[in-house]
Amino acid sequence: AHFARESRLMVVGRRTVWTYDNKPAKVGIVFDEAPVEHMVYNDTDHTILTTSGAHVRIWNATDATVKDDYAGLADGDITCVCLDPEKRRFFLGVLGVGVVAHIYSDGMRVQHWPLAT
Repeated sequence: AHFARESRLMVVGRRTVWTYDNKPAKVGIVFDEAPVEHMVYNDTDHTILTTSGAHVRIWNATDATVKDDYAGLADGDITCVCLDPEKRRFFLGVLGVGVVAHIYSDGMRVQHWPLAT
């Protein structure tokens, strides 16, 4: 993701997050034992949501620090993620479960659409 306001580039690898300014790159920050599978940028509060298995993390995009860490938030592996138009909720597609909506600011589960049988 590129952030023109700060002249910064943030790159999410399989297990590491790097930030690049107009200076040498910062040391890569290890995300987790599992690889990052999905990444969504929230330009409202300048954060990046990443997923790995059933784990969700929200990063401060300015300094690449973890803002929120939701270990085991999903009841299975996350297969997709997106934000609502207002960027106040995020939706997780969860393998074998369906779609689950969470509040972006605190991770609280607010709605669930189970798989059709």
